[in-house]
Amino acid sequence: MLTTEHRVCRIRPYLIMFLSAMLRAFYVNYISIYKMQHDGGFPYARTGHLSYVTYLLTEGHLQDFDPRTADQFWHPPLHHVLSAGLLRISWKLFPAQEGNLEIMQLLPYLYITAVIWVFWKMLREYAANTDPALRDAILALTAFQPTFVILSASVNNDALALLMSMLVLYAALRWYRKPGLKNAAVVGAALGIGLSSKLAVALMFIPAALMVLLKSLRDRRVPLRDMGMVALIGLPTGLWWYLRNLIRFGVPLNYVWNIEGGEFLTQNLSRFSAAERILFADPRQFSYENTYVQYEGELLERNPLTGLIKTTAVELWTWTYSDGGFKFVSWLLVLLTTLFAILVFAGSLQFVSAGGKDQIAMDGIERAAILFVIAADLVSYYVFCFRYPYVWSMDIRYIETILPMGGLVLLSLAERTGKLKKAVQLLSWVQVVLTVIFFATAPGHIL
Repeated sequence: MLTTEHRVCRIRPYLIMFLSAMLRAFYVNYISIYKMQHDGGFPYARTGHLSYVTYLLTEGHLQDFDPRTADQFWHPPLHHVLSAGLLRISWKLFPAQEGNLEIMQLLPYLYITAVIWVFWKMLREYAANTDPALRDAILALTAFQPTFVILSASVNNDALALLMSMLVLYAALRWYRKPGLKNAAVVGAALGIGLSSKLAVALMFIPAALMVLLKSLRDRRVPLRDMGMVALIGLPTGLWWYLRNLIRFGVPLNYVWNIEGGEFLTQNLSRFSAAERILFADPRQFSYENTYVQYEGELLERNPLTGLIKTTAVELWTWTYSDGGFKFVSWLLVLLTTLFAILVFAGSLQFVSAGGKDQIAMDGIERAAILFVIAADLVSYYVFCFRYPYVWSMDIRYIETILPMGGLVLLSLAERTGKLKKAVQLLSWVQVVLTVIFFATAPGHIL
């Protein structure tokens, strides 16, 4: 017979996921499709993701022009096709809602909800023997991430790309434990669908390939049939869009639009060397919290690391509308995010060698794959920041898989350190409370 404590342990993770979903639903309900968006643009204007969706709605087919000539139209179309389909079906079922584009926010909301569910599946499968209270605190820390709340109402393809990246990694981990054509097909499908969502999903190929390589070296056997199955499904479903644009319009396979001129001239950081940006430290970075704020005619934020921490805590523009109390909560979130980043870095140094010392049921190869996700994310982030030297490139949204993977590393570190375990639990719940306060009071500041 289950005790009350066991019942609480069983129910608590589902309650965490439900309450975080309610917070995201609250945010989606009040935020406009024109606020707190990245590259959202405007409908029917050939500028931004909104226009991409409305183009598909009105024309009924993919772009018949060079996608480089319209803002954001170079992205693969899966998210936009799904959004257009949802709008068409919704307007037909509910004629009074025809023209209401905010219905499309349902999809990113569902994507992020699924991301949290996949992370919970990973915790349940690989961290079942860890302290339930600590494990649930890590789940809450991830489920209530401020950037995930904001992403759940975003009209761009970031949320779907994050979901597919998580699915590629989870499928690869499952294949590693149980190789075979079935699990290989799932990896191929996740990778292919992910590449039809956003090119950035290709980054997950690195940890997946690492597991194949290390497993082949260990077993002295190359899984050619499984690799063939991944290629058979993943290549056509993932590369069709890029090959189409290459053949029809000469668009390079790895094309990313480089914004030059216009409003982004004020964000240009090319006058600073890489060393100047990496080593830049100024107390005003956190006294003038908004990433875009200028001080004496110069951009205040140019360090990719502090830009990453600030956008993880409360994204880019929220503080633009803030007052004293709201800004103080924002600053506390930044402080906690900085502390968690330090702990994750410390945990990463011993994560592979921690097998047997913590209760996470992963061997060295699986742990190396998790670390490679974090490392690949960070390397690609810095490369992106310096390749596109603008303030907008310093954003967590380009590498958001680092957040749940960092949660696993933090769980391992806290498991091995008695005093730290209680501190991580406490700080995780403090961040949850601050996040709820932040978004509960946000309508009065950003509407």
